[in-house]
Amino acid sequence: GYGLESATNITTTGELSIPNLNQQVEVVQALATGSFSVNNFDTSSFTDAQIDQATSYFQDALTKELDLPPGSTVTITSILNGVVAYEIAVRADSSNDVNTAVSAAESTLSQASTMTSITASVSAASQASDLATAMGATSIASYTAGNTSTPTSTTKVTVEGELATDLDPSSFNDEQKQEAMTYFASAISQQLGDQGALPDGASVVVTGLNNDGTVQYEIQMFGASSADSGAAITVMESSLSQSSTLASISATVRSKSAGSTATPSISGAMSSVSASGNTQVSTSGLTMTSAEEEEAKIYFANAISSSLGANLPEEAIVTVTSVENGAVSYEVTMNVDSSADGSAAVSSIHSSLATTSTLNAIAESVVAVSSSSSNPTLTNAMSGITVASNAVGATAESPGLINAMSGAIVSSNTKGTTTESTVAKLTSSGQLTTNLGALSSIEKAETSEYLEDAISATLRASGDLPEGSEVTVTDIDESGVVSYTITLYVSPSADHENTVKKINSALSSPTTLSSIATSVTSAASASSSSISA
Repeated sequence: GYGLESATNITTTGELSIPNLNQQVEVVQALATGSFSVNNFDTSSFTDAQIDQATSYFQDALTKELDLPPGSTVTITSILNGVVAYEIAVRADSSNDVNTAVSAAESTLSQASTMTSITASVSAASQASDLATAMGATSIASYTAGNTSTPTSTTKVTVEGELATDLDPSSFNDEQKQEAMTYFASAISQQLGDQGALPDGASVVVTGLNNDGTVQYEIQMFGASSADSGAAITVMESSLSQSSTLASISATVRSKSAGSTATPSISGAMSSVSASGNTQVSTSGLTMTSAEEEEAKIYFANAISSSLGANLPEEAIVTVTSVENGAVSYEVTMNVDSSADGSAAVSSIHSSLATTSTLNAIAESVVAVSSSSSNPTLTNAMSGITVASNAVGATAESPGLINAMSGAIVSSNTKGTTTESTVAKLTSSGQLTTNLGALSSIEKAETSEYLEDAISATLRASGDLPEGSEVTVTDIDESGVVSYTITLYVSPSADHENTVKKINSALSSPTTLSSIATSVTSAASASSSSISA
């Protein structure tokens, strides 16, 4: 049977601000080349491994001397017949900034004091290696600037992370701390590069060194698709979490610090440094495909629904309409007895979304679900959410949540529009006979959800369940009889009796019942449950 009563339909909309979520980041890039003529530097007898060593010494020395914009990289492109050639990828926010940085770099490298400093750094670094004798008397004789490409725009994807180490830098001065950060950046880059995990042109920047030994770093990737960058982040973070990689980074840092040129030297303080763990903090610059956006919408809709809890009226439906450019737009549709009830419900919803606890809960729910996704772009785009509190202002805009969804930041909720209309509310109840009577109470609760989803999906597929309707399983008794209620919202002028007859007819069809059983079995097999129907 069914019952009929009047109801008021309320739809309220809003938007969560999530900086970095599905938001492309671009920078301007130019390549500048040049070379140094080096005296007493005969590499003809060097092995490939020794050439790589010498390359790293010069690369680290040039990087140390240059004050380049974050994300810029220095690469030694060749060492041959006493000539060391380099390429600098300069990256900044504008062409003007890039050109300024290139000019500054060339001016610095042309100075005699800089060449002397590079020579000293290279010599000091080589002293702890088998190249100590071969490179002990080298000196840079001259510098030649090369060509600079025209600045062009390119995409940038950044992953932020932290290495846990046992280093105590609390007594380091600024020079010592900067030198230590350079060693860690070089070691991370070298180890990821050796494993083939660091994308071409990627930059590793250490942005902080805390007194508890935490090394804060960024890995920036340029010009790659979000799919490739997302996959690369997964590979890099997996590598950095392996004990063997951490041990290699530690050994590299110890080796490089043996040639410390800071005053006083930090070689002793870093002689036993050890990295013990890695944490991915956030990401930015990843963009989603249409299919990925649809999946993200589901994550957020479910998260908003569950996080609102009792503030969401029974049978209300949350729909996320867009996830793009750092914002999640949503609407909440509900049926209430009066306009007054609707106003109270809308006020309760937006009041809840103005609290940090609700926004934190949304973020945590999205991170938890997305972490199990097989799609690395989604997993990394939503990982490492950071939540910040926001105060409610006079404009009634809600405070926020900073969320990097692998770095999404939910920072605020903004009330949207509210509409209402009168509809008819139908309730229809019935029973299905199944073989599910032997389930435990926990399994019955789980199976009820599977059945609700299966009945809804099957009836919607056949066109028999109106939009906004809801199926609720009220009981599964010991004999396997499943009691259910279907709540429908339809136009007052609709043929209510025929609507219910179509549903009952569909649920009496062997094809429909088989489809429901198949859906329940499939859902149960995807969980840890042993339920079968």
